[in-house]
Amino acid sequence: MTAPTATALIQALRGGNPLTAIQTAKAAATPQLIPSPKATLAVYDQYYTCIDPDCSGRYIDLHLMDPRKDLPAGSLTLDGDDDLAEVAIQCDTIVVPVIYTKGNSPWHPTDPGYRWSGRIDVAHDQSKQGIQTVACELVGDKTWLDRILTWPNPFLPIFIQEPGEWFGIGPGLTVIATLIREQAFRLQFRLWELVNNITSLHPDFIAWLTETLYGDGAKPMDLMQMLVTPICVISPDVLNDTSAWIEINGRMDSIWKLVNQQVQDNGFDIDATMWVPGDPQPEGLWFPLTVATCVITLRDRSGFTGPWGPFEGLVVDLTQLEGSLLGNALAPLLNPNNEASYLTPDLGEYIAPTIGVDFIPPSVYFNLDVVESGMIDFSVDHHAPLAYQAVIGGQSPKWINDLINATLEWLIDAITIALGVTGVPNSLLDGIFDNVLFAFSVAENYDAKLKGGPYMFAEKFFPSGEGALSIDSLFSQASALWNIRGYPSAKISFIDNQPFAVGREIWRGTLVFYIRRGTLYIDYVELLDIKDSRTERNRVTLQIGDGKSEEGAPTKILRKISGLETYVNIILSGGNLT
Repeated sequence: MTAPTATALIQALRGGNPLTAIQTAKAAATPQLIPSPKATLAVYDQYYTCIDPDCSGRYIDLHLMDPRKDLPAGSLTLDGDDDLAEVAIQCDTIVVPVIYTKGNSPWHPTDPGYRWSGRIDVAHDQSKQGIQTVACELVGDKTWLDRILTWPNPFLPIFIQEPGEWFGIGPGLTVIATLIREQAFRLQFRLWELVNNITSLHPDFIAWLTETLYGDGAKPMDLMQMLVTPICVISPDVLNDTSAWIEINGRMDSIWKLVNQQVQDNGFDIDATMWVPGDPQPEGLWFPLTVATCVITLRDRSGFTGPWGPFEGLVVDLTQLEGSLLGNALAPLLNPNNEASYLTPDLGEYIAPTIGVDFIPPSVYFNLDVVESGMIDFSVDHHAPLAYQAVIGGQSPKWINDLINATLEWLIDAITIALGVTGVPNSLLDGIFDNVLFAFSVAENYDAKLKGGPYMFAEKFFPSGEGALSIDSLFSQASALWNIRGYPSAKISFIDNQPFAVGREIWRGTLVFYIRRGTLYIDYVELLDIKDSRTERNRVTLQIGDGKSEEGAPTKILRKISGLETYVNIILSGGNLT
């Protein structure tokens, strides 16, 4: 059936014949439908030579998880007599890569698809009730970041590590990219590798020379290709990097350990996906790729924009600081029209349009109030407040303890002199009255208490290093009030491309709206969960919000201030904080 004209469509919809209306509406909508892209799962050998370009019709089931805050993982189940089972069980000696691709390559210039790439981590060759299978546990290629350490100085041999800490400060994406690039350069250029082995009493010159000249075991390595195999970092434009400013320092920590909290605090996303020959070249490369390479791309998905180019991240942070300490008391000046009012209750973030700190809202809406919205199922989980009051502290400020001890020492000296007694140490009572004055502070959420009623749970304790009368306690109070609040999260399932497609409208870590019972919510896509089996194809489940209370802006800002203090200490100590 050809698509009807607009006049014919209106007449059919108003004509009173339901069957004709349905058929005409379907004919009008069909040309506008985007066909569901084909999904494939390819299996490779340890050199990324393809063994099977598409085994989607062979496996029993496939389950892939692509989280924002954790490393990607998954599972794959094969029949025990499948040829691929013989390949899978070799994972204890060789790398067995797998690549799930939906639609085009993720680097397609006009219609990019979605790709999950990784490898088999554990293969269970098993039999249950006479049915033999090989159940594989998968890990994603972002796990590379957990298996590369942060050497304090990646350009020196291991027995000379000066300065004693790797450290960096600046726009977040640039700092993280620099960290990954330097450590990957160290590994891939094999800088000082022979010297490191000799000084570690592990010399093997023949093996080192063979691996250097024949990196893939088959042909001589090209020097420039060596620098990006197996990892290539797409460098952000330093002069136009408008991401939030961060500080990172570490000493033989994994890269993932150092960057994970920064990703969570600032709305960043790190993508580590395998490029294989035949894919379009990623944008931003210094020279083209020729062999399979894990391409790392960093993105800012926070939605915040500021007024001063590379320094706009600092302005955004100052806005969060104001909102954290003053409770957004300056909102009538900074945000007089109360724009994006959902940000503070849902994400704990603040904007200031008056000075140019704005928020770009997401374009994806899940309207859960509409039955025909295409969702298979959903669950919006409302978590009750823990209490209306938070108690913070545990220790008195040091100056108060010192003042009490000094006073007691003076009293002991005065009494012993008056009595003519000798031999009594004036420090006899030191510490007896420590942590009794201003050791605790209390923060009460009056609005929550008023709304919750008289039977709301009363209080929760949050230990901290400082009690009252300190700047830290102000941050701790604001953070504690955020942590005891009530909050929503959601889990939504749909068949991919009905109505949204992963890699086209939905990405890991992106912000989305969802509507339920007339209320608008906003949160990050914390997890992409894809299930594909012989009975259900490409079912996508999104975890929106991570099912637990997000950290508020006070905690994030305090971490930034602590990071700045650490950076200053590293500089003043000549790079040897330890």
